Amino acid sequence: MAAGGTHAGWNLDARTLNEELARLVLTYGELAQATYDNLGIDRSQPATFGYCREQPHELLSYLTSQYPLAPGAPEPQPPLEGTGRRYRLPAPCADGLSPIFHARPGKSSGTDPPVAAGKLSVVEAAQDKLFATVTGVLVTLVDGSNGGRRLFGPDPATGRGVQERGAFIGYIAVSEPQGDAGEVDVALVWRGTIFKEEWESNFAEDKLTKWEPDPGFKAGLLEAAGPGGGDNHKAPHPSEVGVHDGFDDLYNRRTPQPVHPGPQAGPLLLSPREACRVWLKRLFQAHNVTSVTSTGHSLGGGLATISAFGVADLLDTCWDDWAQERQDQRWQTQAKPKVSLFSFASPRVGNYTFGQTMRGTGPTPRVAVMRVVNKGDVVPLVPGIVVQGLSRLVEAVPVAGKRAAIDSNSWLVQGCQKLYYGVSRATSLLYPDKHGYFHVGQVLLLDTADAPGVIKPGAGKHNLEVR
Repeated sequence: MAAGGTHAGWNLDARTLNEELARLVLTYGELAQATYDNLGIDRSQPATFGYCREQPHELLSYLTSQYPLAPGAPEPQPPLEGTGRRYRLPAPCADGLSPIFHARPGKSSGTDPPVAAGKLSVVEAAQDKLFATVTGVLVTLVDGSNGGRRLFGPDPATGRGVQERGAFIGYIAVSEPQGDAGEVDVALVWRGTIFKEEWESNFAEDKLTKWEPDPGFKAGLLEAAGPGGGDNHKAPHPSEVGVHDGFDDLYNRRTPQPVHPGPQAGPLLLSPREACRVWLKRLFQAHNVTSVTSTGHSLGGGLATISAFGVADLLDTCWDDWAQERQDQRWQTQAKPKVSLFSFASPRVGNYTFGQTMRGTGPTPRVAVMRVVNKGDVVPLVPGIVVQGLSRLVEAVPVAGKRAAIDSNSWLVQGCQKLYYGVSRATSLLYPDKHGYFHVGQVLLLDTADAPGVIKPGAGKHNLEVR
């Protein structure tokens, strides 16, 4: 069975995880960590700054059975197979499209004059401190000696503004075939916030925008038409699917994607959503894909949530339309894959209708969702001021021996969501709801305070990286 292929009977007590679920959590956690480990953050190395430092075929090779053991630590017995052996990035396409994705924050201010090396304004210093406190990224890594870790460089013609470009935001990987049928899991993996432009976009665009359904796509790579991102976003009615504007923009904004063999951008202008779409169809043709699993940490958890929703939307829109093509071209994937989400420390992403649509109406969820949350982490509590207050009240209510908010599918949480939805819909003409964010799916609550020495020193509650 493929890595993400089963979700029945999830045990949500972190102390007694069943073996299969524990393996899935660790596997997708390591895949998410690889986005951080392979990101170039040294501005003195312009060839890799903001890009993936490794070639696709080497990106996961360090995830051996020794990872993340400290040097000299004894290997578990029996030895564990490394994630880098179970997953690999597919070879770049014939047209050069890489399995590595770039994204471009499109709504940063971009008007500040360049800061002299090593000198930060009071505002920038405060911003860095807030960034480091919330994200767990050390301040020394944020400000360094280059005046702040900005992705966009000053315009050499004016000395002001920015030259906007994309950065390494994620990748697509395929598991090794399992069983006689050669079943594989396709993993969509997303990085969290590192650059200030991404951080600013998270805060500056804290409002709901209407989700544009997937239109499917025509033959040919560059005809993979779809939403192109940008600033033409509309506020959703409560009955329409709404998502966080900043996350949606990052996922849908077109930017040059990397092409083989280098990490720099090439001539293929695609959004991450479009690049995912192109790759999924090609992998469906080449492999017996039984599951598509999206994963990521922090901002990456938000992007993973949107991408899981988008994949389900794509399959619902296109699967029947592809029937003749699947037969004529003898696709390896003949049955509609299941869609799953493993998010780590993810913020809220969408409105009530987003969550209901993601759950679906059938006996099994449209997208199987697990949110891994560390006790005391503030990021999963945002955005959404009103919902934040309701959540605090609900969290205090014990249901069947546990807090109601542990499971977003509990009857009490569902009741609060329906109440909020009804009020916002009734008042939509007077006050359009821009901040009604809700989580979706089951929660695996961790408490790293119960396991001292496991999380890296200085990591804080948000950074779940182990030693």
